[in-house]
This record gives sequence, structure tokens and C-alpha cells, in this order.
Amino acid sequence: MELRTYSLRNYRVFEHLDLEIPAGLVGIYGPNGAGKSALLEAMTWALYGRARTSKQGIPTTGTTGECVVELGFDHDEHHYVIRRTISGVNHTVKARVTTAGQTVADGPTEVGRYVRSLLGMDEQSFRSSVFAEQKQLAAFSDHTADQRRRLVLSLLGITPIEKARDEARTDARTAERDYVRLTAALPDTDELAARKTEVDGIVSRQASRVAAAMVSSDQISAGRRELVEQVRRSEERRREDAVIRANGQAARKERDAALARIGELDVEAKEISAGNARLDELRVLLSGFDDTKRDAVDTRIRALEAVIRAGERLAALPSDASTGTPTDAPDPVAVRRAEERAAGAGAARAEADAARAAADRDLRSAQTRLSAASSLRDETPCPTCGQDIVGGVAEVMVHYQAEVASATSRLSSAATQVMQAERQQKDVAAELATARKAFATAEAEWERGRQLRSAVHAAQVEADSATELLRSTGGVPEGEAVARERADLREQLRMAGTWREEAARLAGRRERLERLDLERSDAQARLVEADERRARLRGELDQLAFDLPEHQRLGNEAAAKEAQSDAAIAELRQSEAALAAASREQAALEARTEQISEQRARLVDLASQTVLLGRTAELLNGFRHAVVASVGPRLSAQASELFLLLTGSEYDGLEVDPETYEIQIVDQGVKYPTARFSGSEVDLANLALRVAISEQVRFQAGGQVGLLVLDEALASLDGDRKDRMLLALTQLSARFRQILVVTHSVEVKEQLPQAIEIVKLGPRRSTARLVGDPF
Repeated sequence: MELRTYSLRNYRVFEHLDLEIPAGLVGIYGPNGAGKSALLEAMTWALYGRARTSKQGIPTTGTTGECVVELGFDHDEHHYVIRRTISGVNHTVKARVTTAGQTVADGPTEVGRYVRSLLGMDEQSFRSSVFAEQKQLAAFSDHTADQRRRLVLSLLGITPIEKARDEARTDARTAERDYVRLTAALPDTDELAARKTEVDGIVSRQASRVAAAMVSSDQISAGRRELVEQVRRSEERRREDAVIRANGQAARKERDAALARIGELDVEAKEISAGNARLDELRVLLSGFDDTKRDAVDTRIRALEAVIRAGERLAALPSDASTGTPTDAPDPVAVRRAEERAAGAGAARAEADAARAAADRDLRSAQTRLSAASSLRDETPCPTCGQDIVGGVAEVMVHYQAEVASATSRLSSAATQVMQAERQQKDVAAELATARKAFATAEAEWERGRQLRSAVHAAQVEADSATELLRSTGGVPEGEAVARERADLREQLRMAGTWREEAARLAGRRERLERLDLERSDAQARLVEADERRARLRGELDQLAFDLPEHQRLGNEAAAKEAQSDAAIAELRQSEAALAAASREQAALEARTEQISEQRARLVDLASQTVLLGRTAELLNGFRHAVVASVGPRLSAQASELFLLLTGSEYDGLEVDPETYEIQIVDQGVKYPTARFSGSEVDLANLALRVAISEQVRFQAGGQVGLLVLDEALASLDGDRKDRMLLALTQLSARFRQILVVTHSVEVKEQLPQAIEIVKLGPRRSTARLVGDPF
């Protein structure tokens, strides 16, 4: 078997991967957690449908597409493609095997059988022969003898033989215990037969009682059915009687309603006749208050209301609106003069500040010269002019001290002037603030007066206009007469409106009078019809002649017969229940008798089964010893041959203990434990034994895979041991068509002819690529 291609879609961390696998020795490397184990697991998943998690955990996290694993490989000069998919919300698994474009197996179960037949081994044998994990290699030299033996027997498939042997022994002991238990549980058959005879008599007697109860129940039921039929006919007459009486009551209600309606119509006709005189009176009143009169009154009311509103506005204004406020705008001259004096004070303050700053600079300069002169000597030149000092240093010092005193005096005078200018500036600023406040107050008072005068003028204009309008509609009343006239006119309009509404209502009722006769005739006809229907219903009720006491008597008799029938049925059910109970006990006794017969036959089978299971366990144990005895020498010979190949025959060979599977290296005819040798030599010995186990598994299974996978076989090796192991793997390429070495070390790409690098793309996403030069 030689892997050729990998094609993964939404599988584990590989969302999209197409990869070609070269032949020979190939390294698979990448950081921890990148997906090296997932890439190997894809092979066993495609071949056997086995993974370390459930099928729900296989698709790539965060994707919704179909999960696809497609594996292409060559085997026995044929190319095969296995495709296994997971799809849908139920994670349905599908599988197919094709070769030469033809499907040779379809469906997970059929594909599993085909792969086992094609490779000649099941999934356990495949993993034991093809996959070699790092912990398995180290176990051959680092673990105890018992741990090594369990590991080797598990890889060789001998552990299931031991399991079958143990299960056969357990089944034999269980069969023996069951035999003893069943023997002790067998009951006394004589007592059982006596009870069965007694129960058979009970069943016969209860069957007779049930037959008698059924006859009595049938007779009572026949009488009950006849009474029920009589009650049914009487009930029909009762319901018909009730219907007739209900219809009679309805006819009575219709008659009463017709009489009431006739009375209402007569009262309404009298009211309409009385209202005709009032309608004529209203029409006379309204004739003197036509639309022209109403419009004139309405115009007069609006004019009176305008005069009243104008008077109210004038009364609301202050009495001194025209004389109590200034009429001329305030003069800002005082404010401008104060602003000019403030500007002058500011300029004087600035000049005083400048003079003080100049005096301060002169003082600092004189102090600097005086400080410099204190270090002069008579023989030194003047620091200012460079000439010899005339009169000595003392005169120079006096001169500079005089300058300092003069500058100090000027600075004091300038400071006094600054203080005076500052006080003057503050006084002028206060004067300016006072002037501005007085101007703002005068301006606000003037604006208030202006607004009041404007309001008075507007109110007076409105009052004059309202008075002129009122004069055009009649006269101009004085004082309170205006309000009284407006109230009188409003009352006239209200009364006229009331008369119109009443006249319209009375006119409508006069038209109603014409329809009253028709409605009264209709009500009279309904009254006659109701009287006729009542008479007809009385005749039907007399003809029916329903007898209520007789109906009640029949009901009571039927109820008594019903109770008698229920009692008979209850007695029948009780007899049937007793018969059923006796029949169940009879059937149980018969079943128990049959069960005892079966138990006796079972005892015979258990005795035979105990002997057979014990013999099977002995045979399996002997077979296990025979297999172990034959496997040990073959493993030793195969591992020694491979060890000589890997070490270039540097040693005499390798021997494997058939019981403990401890490795011993033969050097110059002497066998030594692996602790005597270097780590590299121990690694090669462990590798030789693991490869020998793989070949033995293939031999036992009858398969020829030609593929070896070493998972993290280089993980714990130093540089020298890693080089020796890689050289040994290169030599193993002659025995295997393809060797895949999985490691997290990136150094393999420099030491192996070709390698596959697993590259992380982000959180839980990776890809793979082929690196190295195959030539």
C-alpha cells in the first residue's frame, strides 16, 4: 500500500486541503496543535471509519458544508480512491471505493468489509502494524517486564485470545452457579398437581354461575328495554306539549305588544293635534323676527362687544401713561466723557509702568558694574574704557556707588508714580461704571414710557373705531347701558332660536300624523293574527292530552328497572371476574408445570455447557501459550536481522526474551542488556523490535501493506541520536514502500529528502504543503 493523495474538506482543522504524498521516506512536521495527528487520523477514518471522537466532532468548527475525506492509494498494482463524507443536521456518513473509474463498494458497512478484504487486516491489525507511536518504542526499554509483555501481546493481537479464555472460564463458573441455583429452586410437583385439580373444579363451578347470571341479566334487560321505549314515547309528547305552550306564550306576547303599540299611537296622535295650535302661534312670533332682523341684531351685538373690549383695554393701562414718563431719549454725553477720562488714566498708568521698568533696568545695570568694580586693582585697566585707572580703585567704587544710589532713587520715585496712576485709574473706572448704570436706567425708563404711550394710542384708536361702528347701527348708549343692551339682544337671539327649533319639531310631528293611521292598522292586524294563533294552539294542546303524572310514573318504573338491570350486570361481572381469576390461576399452574419441565431440560443443558466451557477455556489457554511460544522466536529473529541492517552489522545481533520481551544486544558472542549501550543504539534496537512486530502482525493477518508510520519517534532524541535514527529510517526504505515520520521538529526538512509541513492559518485552522527536493 502506498499513499498518493489526500483531499480534505471541512475535516478537523483542515477546511480545504489537496495534498500529494510522495513515496519513500517522508517527514511530517509542524508545531504542537497544528494538526499532525488529525492528518494521520484522516487515513484511518477514510479506510475504516474510526476516529478518536464521535462523528459530530469531526467536521471543522464554524462551517456548515459537507465534511469530505478522500484518500488515494496504490495497492497490488491498482489505484484506489476511498471517499467518506459527513453531511446534514443528522451527520449522515456515506462511503464509496472506486478503482479505474468504477465503484467497487458503496456504503459505510460495505466499504469496511471491502477494505478489510483488500488489505487483509482489520482496523486493529492495521494500527498495530502500520502505526508506531513514540511511547511504544520507549516502552521496550523503559517499562517493566509486565508492561512490555502487555504492550507486545496487545500489538500482536494475542490479548483477545486471553480475553476469550477469561470469558470462557467466567461463563463456565456462571453455568455451574446457574445449575446449582435451578436445582435448589425446583418446587414440589405433587403439591402443584393437587392445587391444579382444585382450581379446575373452581373454574367449572364459576362457569355455571356465569351462565345463570347471563340468563337473568338478559330477562331483566328485555323488560327494561320495553319500559325505556314507553318513556321515550311519553317524552316525545312532553316535548311537543312544551313546544305548543311556548308558541302560545309567544302569541300572547305578540298580542300584548300589538295592544301596547295601538295605545302608543293613539297618545301620539292626540299630542300632535294639540301641538298644531302651538305651531301656528310660533310662526306668528317668528314672522316678526326674520333673517334681516336677526342679522341687524347680530351686527349690533358685535359693535357693542367691540366698544366694551376697547373700554376694558383703556382701563387696564396706567393713568399716568401720557404724563408720568420722560418723552425725550437720555443723553450719553456723560458716559462718553467718563470713557475719555478712563482712557487718559490708562495711558498715564502705562507711562508710569514704563518709567518704573526703565528705572529697574538702570538699577540692575549699576549694581552689575559695582559688583564688577569690587574685584579691580590699581594696576588693572578700566573694564569700561581699557585705560589705566586714574585716582585709584576707591574713586571708581565711589562713582559706581553713586550710580546705584541714583538709580535706586529713580526706581522709588517711579514706583510712587505707578501707585498714584493706579489709584487714579480705579477712581475713573468707578466713575465710568456709575455713568453707564445711570444711562441704562434712564434709557429703560424712557423705553417703558414710549411703549405705554404707544399702547394708549392704539387703545384710543380702537375705542374710537368701535364707537363709530356702534353709532352706524343705531345710537351710542352711555356707561352700563352698553352691557345691558348687549345682554337684551343676546336673549332675543336665544329666544328666536328656541322658537325655530320648537316650530321645526312640531312641523315634523304634523307630517308624522299622516303615517299614524297606517301603523295603527298594521298593529290591529297583528292583534287579530295573534288571537287566531292562540285559539289554534289551544286546540292542539287539547288534542295532544299529555299526562304529566303518568309520564313521571313511567320514568320512575324505568329507573327502578335500570337499577335492577345494573345489579344483574354487576352480579354477572363479579361472576366473570371470579371465573377469570380462577382461569388465570389455572393457566399459571399449567405454565408453571411447563416451566418446571423446561427447567429440568435446562439443568441437563447447563451440566453439559459447564463441561464444554471449561474445556474451551483450557483449549484457548493452550492456544495462547502456543502462539506466544511461536511468536517470541520469530520476533527475535526478525528484530535481530533488522538491527544488523540498521547498525551495519556492528554487533552480532539482537535477542528478545519470549516471556518478558526484554531486548538484549549480542556483542562479540555475549548478550548484554540495553542499559550498557548508548541512547542511539537503544533507539535502533527499540525501532527494530517495533518494525518486527509490525511485520509479524501483517504475517498473521495475511496482508501486505508496505506502509510504516512513526508518530513522534524522534521527539525525545538528541542531535546525534536523531541523526542515527534518520539514517536507520533511510535504510528501512528498502523494506517499506513508504515511511511517514511525524515530528514537531522543523529540522527534519533539512535531514529528510522530502517532508510535509503543517502550517497554522489561525485559531483552529491549518493547511499542509510538500517541501524538499525529491531529486
